[in-house]
Amino acid sequence: SWEAFLNYLDRQPKLRLSTGGIKHIYTFTGKEIRSINQFSNRQSYIVASGLFIPTQYRYSNNSFADESDLKLHTNDQKEA
Repeated sequence: SWEAFLNYLDRQPKLRLSTGGIKHIYTFTGKEIRSINQFSNRQSYIVASGLFIPTQYRYSNNSFADESDLKLHTNDQKEA
């Protein structure tokens, strides 16, 4: 279930929020994700305990990326 997924994320040490538990997931444009089916491959998302706050989000935590994603990202940086 969606609640079980949010609870799973909330238990991850690298995703701990100082403002409370993870209750919401947003796109960078502020659209709330409410189902696992709404996720897109190779996209970044914002986890939050409350409402979306528009700002310049720059921190990326790749702890959930698989090895092939990390290798592709490294190769892209070398080519640039």
